[in-house]
Amino acid sequence: SMQNLPARIGIAQVPDINPAPLDQAKAAGARIIRTDLILEDVETSSGYNFQQYDALLAALDARGMGALFIVRQYYTSPRYSLATNAGITSFGYFAEAAARRYAGRNVRYEVWNEPDEAGFWGGRTPSAAEYAAMSSATIAAIRRGDPAAKVSTAGISMFMYQYISDALNAGAASTADAIGLHGYREAREPESVSETLPLSRKIIGAALGDNRPVWMTEWG
Repeated sequence: SMQNLPARIGIAQVPDINPAPLDQAKAAGARIIRTDLILEDVETSSGYNFQQYDALLAALDARGMGALFIVRQYYTSPRYSLATNAGITSFGYFAEAAARRYAGRNVRYEVWNEPDEAGFWGGRTPSAAEYAAMSSATIAAIRRGDPAAKVSTAGISMFMYQYISDALNAGAASTADAIGLHGYREAREPESVSETLPLSRKIIGAALGDNRPVWMTEWG
């Protein structure tokens, strides 16, 4: 309903506790900050250090806001190869640790960002099958850390229908609560979303056999 709309609107921000943008986001009506949760910023030789994200969540808690964490690695030269089972497992340990640490907090998770773009997939040719294997395993890892966690698949850019279909048919959604999409349009015609979003939902429904929610995690 419109009454609950603010709780469903978010603004993207880098992981920073600068109070000004947080206060501005809240004043604009947003109640969620979408931001990166990056393995290389957390994993050290002596274990995981979530200090910077703890501070961000404390700042959000103080404002009655929550986080949508994009669980990922560096886009270029990631620490672990997500084309290998060993790399996926190591990435999963990180995701599980994060979910366990933030269980019970106002936190949601999104598994990666735009893996259909080479620039966000380690500079390699995007692979829906590779993403599906990683996404399914990472969602399972998050569930081990926090069975109640809310998780979406990665936002897919430009309504890339074939990639969406291939990834979902390969099991990317697993037990995901939602499917991530990014509402950009190549034609820069926002009105065309009235056609692209229903078609996307049709593709999602055909792949999953259900009417799982869509999270529009980027749209600008």
